[in-house]
Amino acid sequence: MDHLGFLTNYLAVLDAGSLSGGARIQGISQPALSQQIASLEGYYGETLVHRSSSGVSPTRAGTMVAKYATQIQATHRRLLLDLDTLGQSPNGQLDISTGQALAQICIADVVYGLRHSQPDLDLRLHTQDRLVDVLREPYDLAIRAGNPGDGDAIARKIANLSMVLVAHPKFIARHGVPITPDDLSKIEYIDYSSSPLNGHLPMFKDGGETQVSLKQGMQVDTPALLMNALSHGLGFTRGPIAMMREEIETGQLVILLPDYTIMEKPIWAIYPHRHALPHRAHLFLGHILERFSKIDGILPLAFPEAREALDLAADSDRKPSGGPVAQLVRAERS
Repeated sequence: MDHLGFLTNYLAVLDAGSLSGGARIQGISQPALSQQIASLEGYYGETLVHRSSSGVSPTRAGTMVAKYATQIQATHRRLLLDLDTLGQSPNGQLDISTGQALAQICIADVVYGLRHSQPDLDLRLHTQDRLVDVLREPYDLAIRAGNPGDGDAIARKIANLSMVLVAHPKFIARHGVPITPDDLSKIEYIDYSSSPLNGHLPMFKDGGETQVSLKQGMQVDTPALLMNALSHGLGFTRGPIAMMREEIETGQLVILLPDYTIMEKPIWAIYPHRHALPHRAHLFLGHILERFSKIDGILPLAFPEAREALDLAADSDRKPSGGPVAQLVRAERS
């Protein structure tokens, strides 16, 4: 029995809530996956899942197995990371998709830096604001702000992006400074096509919420067009403070209703399978989160695997390479 593989597939079934969903995620047939679970049940002498027309759910024994299986996966993942960084630098190709705003804020700079510091790591960055399907398109990882999309891919929140309402001083000179949320309903809003507000904007102050009806102005589909529309005084908009900080600090843009807050945008890492994200992807995410922590307006969240990859890479840089263990590992792989 491929115990580790069977446990991995069992966790996929629990994640998906059904045998068919788990089989689709893992790329095997449903009968084969059902047989693997039956083998695990025979091995442990316990029923692991309740089957019904609406899907599957773990039994008490199944919950216990899932707990330990997750720990086993984490230990095995750490082993692979240790081996992957033993006496050698990260290597291989990593295809990344991200939105234009996030690329502009920092992701492109991280890619440029890693291309210099990790020459064996072939990073390929694709910027587009549409939602890509990492299960059916040739991407190992997508990083998205806002809507992660539907589907069977794994979406893991890695940060929160602070948003503000801004306008150009010339627009404010023509229309006046908004004093209340209702004042926003009387001036034109510039919509960003990849994250439209559909005419409504919730705003918060002192624990209360106010719904603002937006007067739709023009719609744009790139950060450059958004900034140009603002500079021409064509309306106000919602944008990431991390992208607009320089313009705000120099007075080219003015924050509207600063006593109110608007909802943050979650930033997601999206990848095909729960347990198949390679070390080079974890390392890349570690560098991204490290950069996020230095940017005002982005709050990174815990991602232990990415932190481990950074720590292991740092340890590898401090260790001499080419020793007998490293040579043995390379010989085993070749």
